[in-house]
Amino acid sequence: MGRINYYKQSTKIEMAGSKYLDAIYKKYFGAKKIIKNTNRTTQIRGVDKLIYLPNRKLPIRVEEKYRSRWYGDILLEYISNDTTGRLGWIEKSLLCDYIFYAINNPITKVFWFNWEQLKTLWELNKAKWIVYGEQNIHGFNKIVAKNVGYNTISVAVPVQTLLNNIKNSGVKELCQR
Repeated sequence: MGRINYYKQSTKIEMAGSKYLDAIYKKYFGAKKIIKNTNRTTQIRGVDKLIYLPNRKLPIRVEEKYRSRWYGDILLEYISNDTTGRLGWIEKSLLCDYIFYAINNPITKVFWFNWEQLKTLWELNKAKWIVYGEQNIHGFNKIVAKNVGYNTISVAVPVQTLLNNIKNSGVKELCQR
């Protein structure tokens, strides 16, 4: 039997990643102010933080994702709970401007993707990418994460596929461990 994900473990990873990303926003993007979203409704709709940059009046709304290991891909979660049928984050209409995706082992990398461009790319390719993932071809993989009482289903998309097709995206490799 595979590893089971537990909420408390996931929360610890997110808290550590969140503090780490705050430092990234300040150092590499010049963030002047970072506000953690405490409004549960907008947090569920994809706004974890508001990032204020010196050259913008309005904040950038950010959704943060974390992964503990680097596999050369980005997980796009299309089913959050297979028991209830709840949609994954890539299938939702989120309010964020950008997705920040942090990976912490063995290389620390941070990716960012414009949400609207990522969502459009997903809509254009999801049927094909899900099939690729199910067949484990072209660098795509279907990932089933076992949780207590349900599974979360994602497709692992090669990171270069996303970076090459999303104009407002990028990566920052920060250090070797």
